[in-house]
Amino acid sequence: MQLNGIEANEFTLTSVILACVALDHRQALKICSLVSDAEISWNLLIQASLKANDYEMIHKLLRRIQSCFGYLEPISVCDIFRSCSSPVLLNMGMQAQAYMTKRGLLSHPTSGNGLIQMYSGCGQIAEADLVFESMPEKSSLCWTSIISAKVEHGHPSEALTLFNEMRRRNKLVDSSTLKSILKACSQMGRVDKAHSLLMSMEVVYGVKPSEEHYSCVIEAFTRAGMLEELENFIDEVVVDKNDTKIWNTLLSSARVIGKWKDASKTKTLGPNSSCIEVQNKIFEFVSDQKPSEDVFYKLAEIEREMEELGYVEDRNHLLHDAEEEEYDGAGLGHTEMKAIAFGLLSLPHRTPVRVIKSVRMCEMANAVVGIHGRSCP
Repeated sequence: MQLNGIEANEFTLTSVILACVALDHRQALKICSLVSDAEISWNLLIQASLKANDYEMIHKLLRRIQSCFGYLEPISVCDIFRSCSSPVLLNMGMQAQAYMTKRGLLSHPTSGNGLIQMYSGCGQIAEADLVFESMPEKSSLCWTSIISAKVEHGHPSEALTLFNEMRRRNKLVDSSTLKSILKACSQMGRVDKAHSLLMSMEVVYGVKPSEEHYSCVIEAFTRAGMLEELENFIDEVVVDKNDTKIWNTLLSSARVIGKWKDASKTKTLGPNSSCIEVQNKIFEFVSDQKPSEDVFYKLAEIEREMEELGYVEDRNHLLHDAEEEEYDGAGLGHTEMKAIAFGLLSLPHRTPVRVIKSVRMCEMANAVVGIHGRSCP
């Protein structure tokens, strides 16, 4: 077209963008620079980025949308929130919430559903609860999301209460809802209820049990130590006895009931890492990484502070020996300590320092957080 001397107009470019979205969402974003903001389909770009698990791209799109007041559908608002469903992206998610609130885009149930999922993914179950309770209209998906959040955060009794209320309001119960309720029954030791629900779900709710549903009931049996009943259940009820997910559940559940007592003694030596968000960017610290000069001196300062306060680390509880590198200070070579030092240097005073760790935090990191009064989940 251009070789023939014909200039592309906004309609042509928009068609090209839509075609590129299906092939390469990043290329589509580059073409967007040739089109006026008003002609760009932000919703399709967000959907394509989410499909590619490119959350960073979604956040870049959001910043451009903010600058041009771009049109957003409720499903895109939901997708933006879902892209922030990680503790390290909580600040980004809260900024997105403030922007959506300012534009009046949170009244739709789909938008609220995404916000519930975001706060649940970030470990903020109280905030997810608040969002749900304040919604003027709650869809079936919203009920399912808050039930799932309750189960994932260890509140099975509340999940069952919500499920009963959901049924009373004649909301649609789907496969995901039932999976969460089966998990709740498992957590509470309600094997009878889990078994009864599984056997009746196709008749009562029109949902055919899947491998995931069977796995939840298997977990309920093993949690309760009912191995003989579990064997009968597998023989008589489970359709595909060779399903990988079912056997994975059996193996992991065996650890829970102590059948493999030595499993807890096994330490996997992998690349441990810690992440921290600063100014909407994610910084990762790995075990073999040399800290910058500023971080190095901040670690030394932290060590002096701890010594002055009389802190002595109990090395009998350390699980990070393989991570300590050549630092003399106790625990100062751990990735979480590097991340904390970087956060103390980079974030404004009294701003929470949220560090995400691939394994549990060391004792010294928890002590430093307590002394500085900063947040480190």
